[in-house]
This record gives sequence, C-alpha cells and structure tokens, in this order.
Amino acid sequence: MFEILFKKFIMDKRKTVGTEKFNLVHRELISKSKQILASSSFLDLTFQNLSKSSDYSKTTIYYHFNSDINLLYHDVLKSFRIEISKNIEEMNIKDSKQYIFSIYEYIFDYIEFNPNLYKNLFLIAVLLTGTNYIGRDLLTPLLEKLTIATNKKVNFKEHWSRFSAVSIQYALTDDMKIKQKIKAEFFKKLNSTLT
Repeated sequence: MFEILFKKFIMDKRKTVGTEKFNLVHRELISKSKQILASSSFLDLTFQNLSKSSDYSKTTIYYHFNSDINLLYHDVLKSFRIEISKNIEEMNIKDSKQYIFSIYEYIFDYIEFNPNLYKNLFLIAVLLTGTNYIGRDLLTPLLEKLTIATNKKVNFKEHWSRFSAVSIQYALTDDMKIKQKIKAEFFKKLNSTLT
C-alpha cells in the first residue's frame, strides 16, 4: 500500500514539475514575442524568429502553440489584457469616475511608452477577430462602472469603437501636440459622458 502511495506521490510531483516548466517556458515565449512586436512589425513574429530570439527550438515552440501562429497571437493578446487588468486593479481606486479616468490614463501611458507594441497588438487583434477585441475583456468591467457612475446604459460597441479609433490614432502619431490634442478631446468627451 505504501509503495502505491509513494509512486502516486512521485508521479503527481513529476506532473506538477512538468506543468510548472511548461508554464515557465510559455511565459518566456510570450515575453520574447512581445519584445519582437515592440521592436519590429507583427509580420516578424514567426516561429522561426521566435526560436532565433529565444533559447528554444522550433519544435518546442510548435508544441506550445500547436503549430498555429494564431494561437501565439491569441496568447500574446491575452497576456497584454492580463497585464493591463492586473496593473489597473492594483490602483485600488474606489471612486467610479476616478477609476474610469485612471484606466484610460494608464492605457494612454502604455501606448506612449510602447507605441510599436500597441500598434502590432491592435493589428493582430483586428486580424484575428475582424475587430479590436482587446477592449472587450478589458473594458467590459469599466463600462459596467461607467453605467453605475452615470446611471445611463453605455453602448459598449460605440464606446469601444471610439476609444479604438482614438488609441490607434494616438499610437500612430509622433507629434506631441497632436497627441495632447487627441488625448484632451477624448477626456473631454469622456467627462461629458460621466456628468
């Protein structure tokens, strides 16, 4: 009996270690993918280039993404949404209106410091879904707070379409005066929505 339990324990431990190793490699591959996207075109994010820029073989990369580049794209987008959501939640802001403004401010700052990465993520999202679905998961809780804060039903598609257009316009512009104007106009409209 003891021998059976011991073997089961060893097998469970191996399985746990294997899962942890898989997850570690997966996170490293996603991180390297984001580095490629931050420094070049999304077209440069291929399994071959990922293998060259990481310590992993193409076989390992194919295994992690079932030989499907769209799965890699999906996991990179998911990682972006999780990163943004986690950082926003860490703000721990209780006031709904301030929370909403803080989220958008954070996203604008993210775009400012990672414009190429954001542009590539935006393009990947559009290619995968025909729309920028980054916002669907990220902004749904925000829009629920917006509805509560204003006592108005907020049209998600309209709101997200407006922000998508503004965010990509902001990311594509290098002129700081134009960026400030884009941002100011967005926050002015957002403020009028909240009051």
